[in-house]
Amino acid sequence: MSSLEAVPLPEALCARLAEAAELHSTTALKTCLQDLRLYSPGGARLAEDIRLLMHRYDMEGIPHLLLKAARIQGGQISNVT
Repeated sequence: MSSLEAVPLPEALCARLAEAAELHSTTALKTCLQDLRLYSPGGARLAEDIRLLMHRYDMEGIPHLLLKAARIQGGQISNVT
């Protein structure tokens, strides 16, 4: 991850990101990234980090990045391997 501090994000958005990465769905990930960019400046930086992982075809890295970078509001990300 670049220079991110913990980014507060809604649980539903984190779950959508994790599921899209697990399914290797670039279309769903791109939609999530648009939402993430609109959420906050920290979300925009996190979206760029995720975009770089997608560019490297590192879908497994996305849930791990979320665990390190996202401060999830209302829950936690489950099933991260």
